[in-house]
Amino acid sequence: RFSSIEPSQLTPAVTSLLEKLDKDFEAMETKLSSSSPEYDEVLPEVERMQFPLGYVWGVAGHLNGVKNGDELR
Repeated sequence: RFSSIEPSQLTPAVTSLLEKLDKDFEAMETKLSSSSPEYDEVLPEVERMQFPLGYVWGVAGHLNGVKNGDELR
């Protein structure tokens, strides 16, 4: 599966995830401003929102190790 990933796909994937993460954080900030949530309610949501970016960054690290080149840098 990793063999099908090309460096040129990385920037659009990260850009898309950052845009989604920004929207998710904005929605969460709006929700939090109108309530008094507990820490245990907020942390799982933050972890859920950031997980895809961490996963993609892991893929990028692997790609850097196996297909490092000018296009990836």
